[in-house]
Amino acid sequence: MISKRLKQFLEDESVSYEVIEGLEKDYAKIIMVRAGLGNAMVVMPASCEIDLGKLGVLLDVPEVTVSSDAESAGLFPDCEAGAMPAIGRLYGLPCYIDETLLDGPSVCFKGGNHREGIRISSYEYWRIAQAEVGDFRLRKIAV
Repeated sequence: MISKRLKQFLEDESVSYEVIEGLEKDYAKIIMVRAGLGNAMVVMPASCEIDLGKLGVLLDVPEVTVSSDAESAGLFPDCEAGAMPAIGRLYGLPCYIDETLLDGPSVCFKGGNHREGIRISSYEYWRIAQAEVGDFRLRKIAV
């Protein structure tokens, strides 16, 4: 069963969603980072890699580092480790979404466990996430 907090949040926000078994190929992955003095949630397609330099420019901080699982474990008390939903405001965290995540018709993300995911429209995800959208994926240069 998905996180009770997530389920209540989606219902409170009147979001039409689908609970799916497992996750789609290019689901929304979460990368927890430390930027300045605080934690932040970064959400991007699973197939992409993060460019910490670009993210630092977006956040206007000199250094951004990826948090360890141990550092972020206590932030999501109702979730299995590494299965937190891709909505930072649900946990009082600033959230940053890579723009490519919103290119498709829907977004799929973990529902608080490793067995179930949530699929909602890209528009609804953007609306409820209330996150800053930017370009901070790593681009590989072909040689």
